[in-house]
Amino acid sequence: MITQVYTGTGTSRRQVVLPSAMNSSSYPGGSIILIGTTPAVTLDSYQTNFSGCTVLENGSFATTIVARSANSPLVTSQVNPGDKLYYSGGTFDATTNITYGGVLDKNVSEVYFGQYDESQTAIAAGTTNTAGVVRIGQ
Repeated sequence: MITQVYTGTGTSRRQVVLPSAMNSSSYPGGSIILIGTTPAVTLDSYQTNFSGCTVLENGSFATTIVARSANSPLVTSQVNPGDKLYYSGGTFDATTNITYGGVLDKNVSEVYFGQYDESQTAIAAGTTNTAGVVRIGQ
C-alpha cells in the first residue's frame, strides 16, 4: 500500500469517482481526500477505466501534517501524539462530492480526519512533517 503504515480493523476498500482535476501526477496514490465528510486515502492514482481510484477509509497512513491550529491568521500549535487532526482547505467538487488538495492540522473548525498516531513524536509548532502518521476513521 502506498503510504500505509498499519492496516486498520475491518479495512474497507472502495472505488470512488474522482474530479477530473485529480487526473494528473499531482495527485498520486497516498493522497488524502474527503468523500463528503468521510476521510479517505487513495491507494492508486486516477484510473481512466472508471474515472476514479480505490480508497481506504481506515488504517494508519504517512502524510503531511502542519503544526498549526488556524491558517488565517496563522496560529501555530504543536501536534502531540494522540491529537485530533482535521482536513483543512482543499477544493470541493460538487459533482463527485470529493474534497482534495487539503492538509491536516489542528484547526477544529474544519472536518475531523483522524488522530496523530501515538507511536510518533511531537511535531513542533509552526513546522510541517511530510511523513507524519495519521490514524483515519478513529
